[in-house]
Amino acid sequence: MTGARLAVLVRIALGAVFLYAGVIKAFDPQGFAEDIANYQLLPGTLVPLAAAALPFVEIAAAVALIVGRWSRGASLLVGGMMAVFTVALLQAFARGIDLNCGCFGDAAPADWTTLVRDVVLLGAAAFVYRFDAGRFWPRRSLAS
Repeated sequence: MTGARLAVLVRIALGAVFLYAGVIKAFDPQGFAEDIANYQLLPGTLVPLAAAALPFVEIAAAVALIVGRWSRGASLLVGGMMAVFTVALLQAFARGIDLNCGCFGDAAPADWTTLVRDVVLLGAAAFVYRFDAGRFWPRRSLAS
């Protein structure tokens, strides 16, 4: 498998993860708002706005990744979100806050495996940013 094909597979998988996460959150904005509030980072007045907007940002980035349109920008956006999510999780751990991740709409508690998953997704976004050609599937070259 060529590097370009691997980048496409990683891009589509990353898009699928964010599409799933965004759709789940979009269908439960109240539950997602509670999860955001539990991180104790945003003022209470901004929590409903974040809970309403973030799922659709995730869905838009996911669609761009899956179809290969604006994939570098989408991977940069996803990478930025993963960096923020990772920092939010680390600050919650440091402050001893017991919370649910809020990542996939379940009530699973956030733990160190959540942190590892976030870092892996951040790495996948960086890989896509660096190596993806921005097409649905790489073109065949005459040499291959």
